[in-house]
Amino acid sequence: MPNRANGIEKSSVDLVGYAKTAELAPGQSQTVTISFERAQLTSYDSAVAQTYVLDPGTYYVTPARDAHAAVNNILAAKGKTQADGMDAAGDATMALTWEPGLTQPDTTTYATDPDTGVTITNQFDDARGDITYLTRADWTVPSPRQMASPPGKFPRGATKSMERTNPETPYPTPTPRSRTLPSSPPLTEPTPVTQPRSHPRRCRCMERITV
Repeated sequence: MPNRANGIEKSSVDLVGYAKTAELAPGQSQTVTISFERAQLTSYDSAVAQTYVLDPGTYYVTPARDAHAAVNNILAAKGKTQADGMDAAGDATMALTWEPGLTQPDTTTYATDPDTGVTITNQFDDARGDITYLTRADWTVPSPRQMASPPGKFPRGATKSMERTNPETPYPTPTPRSRTLPSSPPLTEPTPVTQPRSHPRRCRCMERITV
């Protein structure tokens, strides 16, 4: 889960490994093994620890063909169904859980580069700037495109879904629109054009001879 207090935000799922099967004929199957390191489960805490941290809690691991299927498997393992807004049914049997056994974020294990031994920490705090960053913790903060647009107007390339401030609210059903195209003039037979026959040009060539 994202640690909102420290400003750590995470995607719904992360790709930590993958494997490819051989070319399989219909009815064939193959077992593959996918491994990953605990360090791939860490997040960067730029506000407090200023390094990579491993958060406490329950981590879900699932194989899936894409991110949507992975999310649905995890939601199904948590007891959710399509009635809760899932775009497809998930397979709860494909999701495993792991707990690091922490009560507080681990801020030391992953704070050093394992190859160089260099401490991992912030380097460009001065470049942060005095601006408002978008965050999943507050869906009411308008995006830069919304702030740059007049009230009631949507910027080029934007859609009505930008009005949605609650991520749990389903997207509205789009209203079909029709457009009448201008009528084209009737087709007519092309008028033949007769051109006078031109005479071939005669070219006189002179060769310079040097004696």
